[in-house]
Amino acid sequence: MDILDIILSGPILFGIVVAVSFGLVAKAITGALGQIPGLKVQLDATERSLDEAIDGIPEAKDRIGALQEETKPLKQLAQHLQDYSAALIDVERRAMEKEKNKERAGEIPVHRPGPSGQGNI
Repeated sequence: MDILDIILSGPILFGIVVAVSFGLVAKAITGALGQIPGLKVQLDATERSLDEAIDGIPEAKDRIGALQEETKPLKQLAQHLQDYSAALIDVERRAMEKEKNKERAGEIPVHRPGPSGQGNI
């Protein structure tokens, strides 16, 4: 039992834990180093596509400006149509109000006498 007591002592167990920890760290580092070439290829491809996108930005801005110039008259026409529609709705609303007022003016109020409080039973 002396050998088992020596193996289970604090300093020996601490040494085993430290050795296992170093082993896990070394395995993680070697695994990461193994992935570096593949990651480098992906990084290069991403940088190339980013450079292509950046190179196309001035052309895209020019095209956007041209499209905005082309759509200005259409936007003005759309605004004119919206204003016209709003004016038509307002005219229709006013006409309906006038019609209702004419109907109310043409009605004859009928007053019916209510029960007189001395009702006949």
